[in-house]
Amino acid sequence: MTTSTLPSADAPGTSPAPAATPHRETSEEQTVLVAGATGMLGARIATHLLHAATDGVDVVVSAVQGGYDVIVDGQVALAEAAAGNGVRRILPSDYALDLFKATPGEHFNFDLRRQADEAIAGTGLEHVHVLNGAFMDGFVGSYGGRLDHAGRTATYWGNGERPSTLPPSRTPPATPPAPSWTGP
Repeated sequence: MTTSTLPSADAPGTSPAPAATPHRETSEEQTVLVAGATGMLGARIATHLLHAATDGVDVVVSAVQGGYDVIVDGQVALAEAAAGNGVRRILPSDYALDLFKATPGEHFNFDLRRQADEAIAGTGLEHVHVLNGAFMDGFVGSYGGRLDHAGRTATYWGNGERPSTLPPSRTPPATPPAPSWTGP
């Protein structure tokens, strides 16, 4: 067995230890990061935190983005936690064209949101769908690029007969669109 002695921070030829980052003042509200929230233990911790986060809340507004694990599993878990804590209403992350008029299979993200909405309906929560049209950024921005200025073409969903609005995602409308109410 070999034993080594580490030099102290003030020994010649060593660098002083970095100064510790000061901790924020402790308050009743804290921000918590759960790394591994999809794992066995992490999922249990995340579920507990969801229940704690929805305690005393009247309305949950979800603005999540992602795949099945976020849009369906995550939002349904949030809605179930909210319902268990007596929350009255949820606004699921449906900010889009009227996904309920789209043909199933026409748009993958609409299908995920519809699936989440069906499960959320089973929680008994009132739910409000904010159907504000497609975000303009999806047509002209870096994540969609549906307008091809050089080719003078535009790509869109549907047959081109359905009217659509294109609000920017960075600036919420001063007057939000009329919500679609469903639920008890």
